[in-house]
Amino acid sequence: FSTTLMMSCFTPFISEYLYLNLRNGFEEGHELNKESIHFLRIPEADESLFDDAIIHKVGHMKKVVEMTRSVRDQWNIPIKKPLKQAILVNSNPDFTESIEIFGNYIKEEINAYELVVETNEDKYVTYSCDYNQRALGQRLKKSFSKELVARINNLLSDDIEQYMDAKTLLIEGVEIIEGDLIPTKKLKDSYHNNDVYGGITSGEYCVIIDKSSNEQIEMSYHAREFLGRIQKLRKEAGLKLDADVEILYHTETEFLTKAVQHHLDDIKKTVMKPLISGEHKPA
Repeated sequence: FSTTLMMSCFTPFISEYLYLNLRNGFEEGHELNKESIHFLRIPEADESLFDDAIIHKVGHMKKVVEMTRSVRDQWNIPIKKPLKQAILVNSNPDFTESIEIFGNYIKEEINAYELVVETNEDKYVTYSCDYNQRALGQRLKKSFSKELVARINNLLSDDIEQYMDAKTLLIEGVEIIEGDLIPTKKLKDSYHNNDVYGGITSGEYCVIIDKSSNEQIEMSYHAREFLGRIQKLRKEAGLKLDADVEILYHTETEFLTKAVQHHLDDIKKTVMKPLISGEHKPA
């Protein structure tokens, strides 16, 4: 029952259908026996069941998906077009573990054939660092000097890496602890401005995609575009999924014909109707 109630927020019609049967198990006048499921309140969450470790790992996953989509937008690569490879640059073992758990889901969300975690960050990025003025000011007080700020602004990549690993760093006799500094990664020019690769960084995260294409990628992209046209036509015609129709199609290029034929089984599974190839468009 609780599952149906939670579903009502994003699948209102099927949830209503299920509820109209489920409510028969409650007596007339019961607080859960209403005219509609949408008259009921969403149940309160039991926060004792929250798993902070899982929430943290899901956070990694969401960030990777968001950043990959941003890189696609930056290079005008549509989501329907598969990526040959996405490279995630991060030496944090917790990040690597998260990707191992959610890797297949991430590949599906970003539409990539291969997902690689690179722990050798020096190959791809350099480091810069900002400081948390409030945290340092409150903790160090008078020791938070202009000289210390200047030293922070001129930290070398090795120093920043040391801080990221140990969560502490000694600068001019002052101990800098976790939360005092805000390290950021910057893509090396060889990956930032490249005909093959495109990437983006955000805090500890770095995502690089392989922008190159091949016949497999192009065929998959054209097949998904072809499928999208079919679904759009069905919607415009007001056809339900189970409408008794046949789909007649015509392709004007040899490559498109090859792409459709190569992915024909997957297209049929989605449209669930016969596809008939014809040399002429329907009258």
